Amino acid sequence: RYGLWHYLLAPAVVSLMLSSAILAVVFLAAMGLSGVVDRLVEIPIGWLDELINWVVGILMAFAMLAAFVFLHRRIVLIVLAPLLARLAELTVRGMEGEEFEATLDFRKAFQRGLHINTRSMIRELFATVSLVVLGFVIPIISPVTSCLVFLVESCFAGSGLIDFPLEYRGYSVGESIAYAKSHRGKATGLGAGYFLLMVIPVIGWMIAPTFGTVAGTVMTMEQLQSEQE
Repeated sequence: RYGLWHYLLAPAVVSLMLSSAILAVVFLAAMGLSGVVDRLVEIPIGWLDELINWVVGILMAFAMLAAFVFLHRRIVLIVLAPLLARLAELTVRGMEGEEFEATLDFRKAFQRGLHINTRSMIRELFATVSLVVLGFVIPIISPVTSCLVFLVESCFAGSGLIDFPLEYRGYSVGESIAYAKSHRGKATGLGAGYFLLMVIPVIGWMIAPTFGTVAGTVMTMEQLQSEQE
C-alpha cells in the first residue's frame, strides 16, 4: 500500500548474506564440537557407540538451530539498524503523508541498535539459560519452560522491532524500553511472527527483519494514535 517494496531489497540481500555467514560459522563450530565429543567418548559396544553418535548429532543439530536463530536476530538487527530505521521512517511517511521529512542519522541509528540489542542480548541470554537449566533439573516442567523460552525470546525480538518507529518519534533508549515493557503482549506477538518467518529457509531469513520492522512500525503508530485519542 505504501509502495516500499524496493526499499526492502537492500536489507533483504544483506540479511541473506549475513544469514549464510552465521549459518556456516555455526555449522562448522557444531561439526568441530561433535568431532571432539566423538573422539573423547569411545564405547567398545558397536551399536551403543553408534546410538550415542546419533544422539549427539541430533542434540548438535538442535543446538546449531538455536544458536543460528539467536545470533541471526541480534547480529542482523544491529548491522541493518540504519536501513531498518530508514524503512520505519518511510512507513511512517506512508501513513502520515508526504509532509513527512526524513531526519534519520545513520550513525546514531547504528549506535542505538548496538546499545539496545547488546543490552537485550545479555538479559535474554540470562533468562533463557535459567529456564533451560530449570527444565533439565525438573524434567516434568520442561514443556512449560520451553514455551516460556519462546515467549521470552519473542518479547525481546518484538521490543527491538518496536524501537525503530519510537526512535523517529524522539523516544530515548530508556523511554523506548519502558514503552516496550508496557506493551509486552504486542511485542511478544510481533516477535513470534518474526520467528515464524525465520522458520522459512532463505526467504524467511531475507524478509523477517524487513517485514518485522514494517509490522512493528504500523502497530506502534496505530497504538500511539489510539493513546493520543
